[in-house]
Amino acid sequence: MTDDGPNPAQAESVSFPLKRSFRGYSRETVDAIVTELTRRLASAEQRVVEAEGQNAALVADRNRMAAEIDRFREIERSLTQTLALAEESARVTEQRAADEAEQLLARARVEAEALVRDAASDRQRVFDEIETIRRQITRALEQLAPEGAPQAEEPAEAPAAPAGSTPSSGSPSATAPPPAATPPPVADDPGY
Repeated sequence: MTDDGPNPAQAESVSFPLKRSFRGYSRETVDAIVTELTRRLASAEQRVVEAEGQNAALVADRNRMAAEIDRFREIERSLTQTLALAEESARVTEQRAADEAEQLLARARVEAEALVRDAASDRQRVFDEIETIRRQITRALEQLAPEGAPQAEEPAEAPAAPAGSTPSSGSPSATAPPPAATPPPVADDPGY
């Protein structure tokens, strides 16, 4: 037993010795018992107030923790939504980039094909110009040759390169015009 009085289990077994007097119980004994009971009652009430304060603090802690849990759940929902939106945005951006890359590749292919066609056309035009110049040179040489001099043979015409084919690097007709016929020596040339 503490000096606050008996605990609830001991309360029923507490007895107070009452002395009998001539006209009932002794006044001093009754006053002492009343004083002790008052002290014990005040102590019990104090413990009840403390317990209620502790209970209120626990309820406040529980409410605060419940509010924190609700706040964390809201943050979790917000983060989940943000993550879902970020994943969707990344997927859309990735798809858009893939589409743009495909469009760029398609455009590059079309432009490359046009360049190849233009280059083949230019190549054929150059071959045609070379052949025209060769014929003009051959005719000019024939006109310059004296009347009795042997005629320079016109070299066999090189076949025109097909459009789209690439000339081989070892072919003389693909890299240089055919050799022109050398003019016959002139009669008054001292080296003749």
